[in-house]
Amino acid sequence: MERERILPSEADAARPVGEPRYFNRELTWLDFNARVIALAEDDALPVLERAKFLAIASRNLDHFFQVRVAGLKTQIAAEVGARSIDGRSPSEQLAAIRTVVIEQVARQDEILRKDLFPRLRDLGIRLCGFEELDPAERRELARMFEERIFPVLTPLSVDPSHPFPYISNLSLNLAVVARDPDTQVHRFARIKVPPLFARWIPLPGDVGFVPVEQLIAAHAQQLFPGMEIVSCNPFRVTRDADLALDETDAEDLLQAVEFGLKRRLRMNAAVRLEVSERMSERVRSLLLAELELSSDDLYVARELIDPGSLWEIHALDCPDAKLPTHVPLTPPAFAARPDGSVDLFAAIRGFAETLLESAALSPEDQKNYLEVIHRHAQRLSSLVEDLLELSTIESRTLRLEIAPVDVASTAENLITDSRLRIDERQITASLRSAGRPLALADVRALDQVLGNLLDNALKYTEPGGTIEVAVEERLGRVRVSVADSGIGIPAEDTARIFERFYRVDRARSRALGGTGLGLSIVKHLVQAMGGEISVKSALGKGSTFSFTLPRAAGAEGEPR
Repeated sequence: MERERILPSEADAARPVGEPRYFNRELTWLDFNARVIALAEDDALPVLERAKFLAIASRNLDHFFQVRVAGLKTQIAAEVGARSIDGRSPSEQLAAIRTVVIEQVARQDEILRKDLFPRLRDLGIRLCGFEELDPAERRELARMFEERIFPVLTPLSVDPSHPFPYISNLSLNLAVVARDPDTQVHRFARIKVPPLFARWIPLPGDVGFVPVEQLIAAHAQQLFPGMEIVSCNPFRVTRDADLALDETDAEDLLQAVEFGLKRRLRMNAAVRLEVSERMSERVRSLLLAELELSSDDLYVARELIDPGSLWEIHALDCPDAKLPTHVPLTPPAFAARPDGSVDLFAAIRGFAETLLESAALSPEDQKNYLEVIHRHAQRLSSLVEDLLELSTIESRTLRLEIAPVDVASTAENLITDSRLRIDERQITASLRSAGRPLALADVRALDQVLGNLLDNALKYTEPGGTIEVAVEERLGRVRVSVADSGIGIPAEDTARIFERFYRVDRARSRALGGTGLGLSIVKHLVQAMGGEISVKSALGKGSTFSFTLPRAAGAEGEPR
């Protein structure tokens, strides 16, 4: 048969030659971040909400450089020649990314300088530099610096005998240039801003804040006695934090392996350097050289390095400057019952039952439809309850009250409770017990286990069949089995019968109202009580589910 030829569309035919037909993944991600920045520019939003969106955009860029930019740099280092779907090489993508990021950083600076800082000041929240403080505020902050900050600062000098220190990912640092007044020799040192302090230090007696790095810089002289401070400026390094290997960008398996090996060698390599615009070209060049970065990896902030710290300002208790807090409210129909349980489908069942009882409102076809709704709501409710119960058991938060239990009496009571169903299906059900052995078990859990096994036996045993529950003591344990003469289980299915959602006959199990979780719950309950469970079955001959439980010390202990 001849394959159908696919002809180019008119739009493709009219497209200029060389125009990309796909969007670049990295650039579209930056487009998304630009929309986040646009929210920070939205005058309709309260000022602290706008500060929040600016912080989100900054954190987004951090993640983008740690993962996306780091991945592109690693491709270049591994000499992976694959191009992106829009036809760009890794180098071309990095060049395009830099252009967009520089624009976004400039937008953030503009928003801070011309909009957010003035609006926050009008609100009574001063975000100011150390040079803007009055003498009283400076004295109070100086005392706080000496008591709390100075003791934990560790400046590291760089010279031939002291190599450049490792700069941790996304940490805020100060690049200090100090001069020896006797020799006029310049020394470079790095001070790491301790992460245990908030970025914004509150001013005494005022709703105002000063950046912690400016407070440290103003008192840097105390860290270098006998030296003259020439400059002290903040900087921040972003490192490769992507641990995943995206081998889809490699052209073949050999390149993918080489890509992964070289990435291990470059793990935690620096990918971005953020500096203050006041930092000298000499210091910038030193940092770039020591971090093995190029000028294309340098980003200059005019106002604030890491606007993500504005999350601290957004956390202030100023409800008038934020959107109303969303308070979750549970509809009355879904409220918890007196015992604390929740039935999400009770309302659905209630509405369906109401309509089913209103004959005047329901023609025959509508009634049939509502019956389907009601049946499915019942099944969904059972499914949710089983999932919640299984989750509780697996998380080991289920509290079991282990005590001596008369297993035979529990089985006898369950058979009695099911007598109506047994008689309707003309099934012979019996209990065989060798004495009255006591097992160490939880009464409710044991009742659920036996009830589920007996219910399955009734579902899958044809009319006229037999069911036998046997209880006996064997090798110091109590063994319980539920045997039926039903349809049986194929040999290939017995190994998986206790898996969640596993059904031998999906259509029949669903028609009988099963959720596919019953036997999984049974297995977990038995194991939680220190027992084991197994199944033996032959197709067309029936099944026997057996489980064992620890025997209670003293055969005649007081049963529960």
